[in-house]
Amino acid sequence: MIRSMYSGISGMKNQQVKMDTIGNNIANLSTTSFKGSRVTFKDALTQTMQSASAPTFAVGGANPRQVGLGMAVSSVDKNMAQGTLQPTGRSTDIAIQGSGYFMVQNGPEVFYTRDGSFTLDKFGDLVTSEGLRVMGQDKAGTRGPINLPLEHDTVPAIKIQGTVGASTKELLQIKLYGFDGAGIEKINIDNTVDGGANPVVFKTADKSITINIKGYSSLTELERAITTQLKNIGEMSEEQLKATDAATVAKKDIKENIIDKGIYGIGVTGDYAEAKNATGLGVMPESRPRNTDGTINTAATTGFYTEKMQIGSFSMGKDGTIRAVYGEDVFEVARLEIAKFVNDSGLEAKGSNLYRETANSGQATKGFPGDIGFGTSEQGFLEMSNVDLANEFTDMIVTSRSYQANSKTITTSDEMLQELLNLKR
Repeated sequence: MIRSMYSGISGMKNQQVKMDTIGNNIANLSTTSFKGSRVTFKDALTQTMQSASAPTFAVGGANPRQVGLGMAVSSVDKNMAQGTLQPTGRSTDIAIQGSGYFMVQNGPEVFYTRDGSFTLDKFGDLVTSEGLRVMGQDKAGTRGPINLPLEHDTVPAIKIQGTVGASTKELLQIKLYGFDGAGIEKINIDNTVDGGANPVVFKTADKSITINIKGYSSLTELERAITTQLKNIGEMSEEQLKATDAATVAKKDIKENIIDKGIYGIGVTGDYAEAKNATGLGVMPESRPRNTDGTINTAATTGFYTEKMQIGSFSMGKDGTIRAVYGEDVFEVARLEIAKFVNDSGLEAKGSNLYRETANSGQATKGFPGDIGFGTSEQGFLEMSNVDLANEFTDMIVTSRSYQANSKTITTSDEMLQELLNLKR
């Protein structure tokens, strides 16, 4: 009878563990990206009263006689299944559709989370509600916290003076110049400067940007074509710049040595005497480079600086690529990187919707959203809790009845002991 009382105690204690887990699941029903848990049980030790015996010619075999000594908790498992995605309309809210975890940094330590309720701090860092920085890669592919520059050099609309006509047939050569802070033309891209005084020119034969102005009937169309050409070069990816033909090599030099450094100007040149129906072409004064105090360098005859524009908004593609809007221009500024694990149920919960890698979770495998085996990033969504309330209520009823039944084991054993004591009378 003493054994039955302690078996009942083990049942009550461990059913309480299950009830604690159910209560925690229900409490976090509305917690972003919360993962519910379950408790499984196992029987405890058994006392062997008689071992099994093999059959003989005289008698048959006998099974072992064993009495159980209660039960114990076998495991408390996380259900890492994805929760429902809920639209929020906030550009800084990100959800992962499929496998993967956001990587967030707290000093030197990296945690993992499915909670994408992010914000931007005053420095443009993408951070969690606790201030942990979200990890990814910058445009150059360097891994670190994701930062959206608060301002960016943009290509303003080029303003050209002169005239062009529908019958203009000649090529118009666009020269790119480097400028220092005072508007002086002095940046030598490849150390080939004409006469030592003029700015570097990327010529048609080797490092060219050339636009055929045939068919442009107005300066507005021509200005738009030049601006588009430069923006296209500035937004070329490393993959697009791998080719070794002369035109691609020229564009790579222009992008890396002038446009990306934000120190360039533009000159409209050509043999105007031979250009049919195109006269007096050149840049307007307001398109010329500015001095360090912001005034126009009236002595300069070519080009303009890029203008610094404040960030307006940003978007994230399904592949994690982040593009930010500055003025009328859109720039790729970073890319989200996520991680996955062989056994994500082995992650250790650290509170605040954070997980830490453990010896049984396996090491994190990093990749980009949309890569094979990784989910996609969904902007403007958050992942909800995956707790099933109906299932929790059912488990609660079963747990409650099991607790009551175990308490009955104790009271019944007590009554039997009482009867035993009454024999003395």
